[in-house]
Amino acid sequence: MLANMGHGCMFGVVTPLVDTPHSGDIVFNMAKGQKGPFVLRGVDLGYDLQKKEHDQINDDIAKHQNYEINAFIKYFKGLGYAKVLKMRNWYSAKENPAFEKWGPRPRVVMDAVLHAKEGNGAQWVVDQAGWGKLPPDQIEVIKATVGIT
Repeated sequence: MLANMGHGCMFGVVTPLVDTPHSGDIVFNMAKGQKGPFVLRGVDLGYDLQKKEHDQINDDIAKHQNYEINAFIKYFKGLGYAKVLKMRNWYSAKENPAFEKWGPRPRVVMDAVLHAKEGNGAQWVVDQAGWGKLPPDQIEVIKATVGIT
């Protein structure tokens, strides 16, 4: 049944096991005469939790991306460095289905928060704001955040 009906109808596909099973896989032998073992690929818990976390990041950015620039910066500052870094990396990841969906502004703001008060060493963040065509008043706020006067 798994070899015929399960193929293409379940989350995973029944295939011969040729590599090490992953967390969430079901490994089994078929009836006599069929060489095994076989594997039904599953979703491991780590993948599911990571997907939920990534979805939450996308939702958070979607909910706050239209904030006025000072409020947007304040929002990210309130999350703490580690959380902002994780959000920034996911927002700009090519694997993200919502890759930079709201343009460069959220990434630039997250970079400004991550590199706050670095001074001239964070000029690249200001350059990104310019290349991203952020309005001049927002670029000035980015400059102030990173410590460039």
